[in-house]
Amino acid sequence: MAVGGTCTITVTFTPTSTADQTGSVTLTDNAANSPQSVPLTGNGVAPAVAITPTSLTFPAQKVGTTSAPQNITLENYGNASLNISAVTISGDYLVSSNNCGSTLGVGLKCTIGVEFKPTATGSRPGNLMITDNAGDSPQVVELSGTGT
Repeated sequence: MAVGGTCTITVTFTPTSTADQTGSVTLTDNAANSPQSVPLTGNGVAPAVAITPTSLTFPAQKVGTTSAPQNITLENYGNASLNISAVTISGDYLVSSNNCGSTLGVGLKCTIGVEFKPTATGSRPGNLMITDNAGDSPQVVELSGTGT
């Protein structure tokens, strides 16, 4: 580099955890004080999810009829926005309401309503699955009910 010249070094931070991270950029050259070191610090951010309750049990329901809805609450208690990419349901269950949208901000909660509509008699298991950018995705809520 010429006398009096400058250059730019770009550093990208890609955290692997939410803990404090440290590092450095070290420049080795022919200057008397070589190497020079620039300390780096950063903190990773991530959404964290709580679901209440983690399972739903519906009362016995006549085949072909729809139950009253039950709700689960999804909470983002992390330190970054939760990006929800899919809410899917299996078995004899329906999502009756969902005010979660595609993004749930830090500290916010939303609800998802589930209804049971058995197609046959007997035990009718199912799952509600929420796919998002939290570390433990997907979140699964177990669903159970009995068709009569």
